[in-house]
This record gives sequence, C-alpha cells and structure tokens, in this order.
Amino acid sequence: MNITLTSILRRVLPLKGFCYRWARWEEFSQGVIEIGIEARKGARPRCRCCQKPAPVYDTRSQPRRWRFISLWAIAVFLVYSPRRVNCPRCGVHVEHLPWASGKLQLCDALRLFLAQWARLLSWQDVASSFSVSWNDVYASVKWVVRWGLRHRDLNGITALGVDEVSVGKGKFWTLVYQIDEGAVG
Repeated sequence: MNITLTSILRRVLPLKGFCYRWARWEEFSQGVIEIGIEARKGARPRCRCCQKPAPVYDTRSQPRRWRFISLWAIAVFLVYSPRRVNCPRCGVHVEHLPWASGKLQLCDALRLFLAQWARLLSWQDVASSFSVSWNDVYASVKWVVRWGLRHRDLNGITALGVDEVSVGKGKFWTLVYQIDEGAVG
C-alpha cells in the first residue's frame, strides 16, 4: 500500500467540499512542506456567515497559506486560493473554509494543538517548541476558551459553593462546586 502525505491528511482531516491535490517540499529558508487544496468539482462554496451554499462571486488570484501542525519539526502549510461568494442573505463574503476560521493564518487543528500543549507547558515554551510566536499560542488559547464559553451548558445549576483550601504557606486553592441537592461530583 502506497502512503502519501495527502492520503494521511484525507484520513485525519477530511475536508467536505475540498480535496488535497498535491504535496511538495519548498527549499526556501529551512524548508517547508506545502499541501495544495482545491475545491471539489461540483461542490458549491458555502457562505462563512450562514453556512448555506452560494454562487461564486470571484476567486483570489494569489493563494493563501495556513500553518498546519508540523511534521518532524518541518513546518507544514495548507495552500488554497479562497473564493468569495455572493450570498443572497449575507452579501459578498469569503467562503467558509473548514480548516480555518477567522483571519488568523493558523489552521484550527494547529490552534487546538497549541492550546492543548499550553495546558502543560508555559506559553513561551510552547511557542519555541513548535516554532510559532507567543501571540499565536495566546490567540489559540483565547480561541479555544471562547469556544468553550459559547458552548457551555449551565442548565440545572441553581447553587454553587466556593471554598479556599490552604495547600502550603501562603498558598490557597479556590474550589468551586455545585451544591444542589442530589448533585454528585
């Protein structure tokens, strides 16, 4: 069985409406891997605001690059020329890109990866370990926290308990717990 980088990506990061076309080694600076993405034939682009299919307005002539998770300490970039859509509801916008959100030039997978590591290491250590800036780590953590706050479910919580426990000289842990009757955990 022949395994290519694009076939691995199809398995770990499938992109609805898009396909991986090529992977190449670029020899500028320290060398990077670029992976080309193209819109799947017959797939209509989706508006980034309402997620509904919309007609193409135009296509960016210069491709954009999004940083992906590095392989063997080699920087990996996804390359794509985004289309703009003329959505009847929202107007002209750049299409929805399933691998990236917002204007940051980092893939969502890399943002999740950096935020996960930021739980274990200092943000500066994460930045130097994965060759990104401290601001990239900060933006990734902020993005994940915002997502968590938007999707949290506080239904059923009617009472909370807050306690401080001494864990050493001048050091305290603040504990927050649900004290509703019948609540366990």
